[in-house]
Amino acid sequence: MRKTKLYRGLAVMDRSEWRRLRKLVGSPFFNRSEEIIRLLEILLRDIEAGGGSDDGWEKEQLWEELNPGRPYDDIRFRKYVSDLYKLVEEYFIQRSLDRYPNLRLNLLAEHITQAKAEPLRQAVHQQLLRELENNPLRNGAYYFDRYRSEKTIYYLLDLENRRSDRANIEEMSNHLDDFYLIEKLRFLILVYSRKLLKTFDYQLEIGENIIPFLEQSGKLSNPSIAIFYNIYRLYAAPQDESHYHALVQLLDQHQHLFTRQEAMDELYTSAINYCLGKANQGNQQFLREYFNLIASLLKNGLLIENNQLSPWHFRNTVVAGLRLGEYSWVENFISDYQQYLPDSFRANALSYNLAQLYFYQKRYDQVIQQLRNVEYEDISYNLNSKVLLIQTYFETDEDEALFSLLDSFNTFLRRRKDIATNRKLLYKNFINLTRKITKLMPGNAKAAQALLAEIDSLKDKSINLAWLKEKVDTVGSR
Repeated sequence: MRKTKLYRGLAVMDRSEWRRLRKLVGSPFFNRSEEIIRLLEILLRDIEAGGGSDDGWEKEQLWEELNPGRPYDDIRFRKYVSDLYKLVEEYFIQRSLDRYPNLRLNLLAEHITQAKAEPLRQAVHQQLLRELENNPLRNGAYYFDRYRSEKTIYYLLDLENRRSDRANIEEMSNHLDDFYLIEKLRFLILVYSRKLLKTFDYQLEIGENIIPFLEQSGKLSNPSIAIFYNIYRLYAAPQDESHYHALVQLLDQHQHLFTRQEAMDELYTSAINYCLGKANQGNQQFLREYFNLIASLLKNGLLIENNQLSPWHFRNTVVAGLRLGEYSWVENFISDYQQYLPDSFRANALSYNLAQLYFYQKRYDQVIQQLRNVEYEDISYNLNSKVLLIQTYFETDEDEALFSLLDSFNTFLRRRKDIATNRKLLYKNFINLTRKITKLMPGNAKAAQALLAEIDSLKDKSINLAWLKEKVDTVGSR
């Protein structure tokens, strides 16, 4: 019984949902069977007690609790289970309807229309209009809701047969167009973003041929459509930086048109990724853009979700601030925002990012002290801590420790099967280039230039290229 979908469905619900479910199952409108009410209580008690082994809890035992003294009836028992599961599904449906008031009103209006309940038509019509007017969002879901409501109103008010009245045909069509255009742009963006990860080929029957229409029509005056259009352009024409600036300006003015989750997961994330892509290509201007964007999102509370800050955002913010020389800002950021890191990441993130800060501040003893606190079970922290330690040994002329670490790091990469080949290559090239810098004769400008050219040729195939080039310049100019 504990392996059934009914039991597992109940087990994933929280206690507040159990209370609501009990009310639904106990309602005569949904259920008139006392046995099903008792079955629910038996299952919930078992879940609350921690369940137990899957063995030894036979259907016959449950039947005896439900129908003491009566012989076991497998068909009837299965019906109890099936009916209770349908009530659980009904509960989920009702909860979903609570989250979608527009859908609930449209279903009500459809019933009133079909039932020809004339006295209720005007009341539900006013409810539909109020719900739409009170909705502050203008995302794709809003335009679909608006289209659906306008269509419902068309039939609710019998405009199909009232030919002398002005029908809301334009409203229906225009809101459907806005929904369609936003969703098509989202699909185009999704295709481009997935192509960055895998070389899949997606053939959309109506794809980028909507773009000329958008550019020639007045639809880009709709800020919601314009936002998705500019995100699309970030992917389709990344060399044209004007679309990034247009996107950020639109988001600053119109982020309230979207839910917080949409604004961060889709819209601002696209801007952030674009900045990072440009910054990783050596564009210092976009490193500053990224830093300013993150600072703004932190100030507005948009990066904090459920009282947590992503370790990815935390680390990238620190790196950007350090590369821009914003040491005091980074120090305050680490101090103020470490509390928002997930518990499982906090200790490592704090130690590693403090180590990075101290490295830029040339407080090398404290770098080593912080790196001792990093738990190396996490492969990312393991790899990046080794790199930071290599840089620290280089800066402090700890040659013996440096060469030992270069050798052991190379062995580590060779033996680890859980690190992707292309990722290994980044670190192996860093190791080899660091070795070559240690062998570079001071003042040998020709050799230094050759090594700089080699570093440039390994763009996107090594890490910390800026630091490597800086060390070549330092040694070569001695």
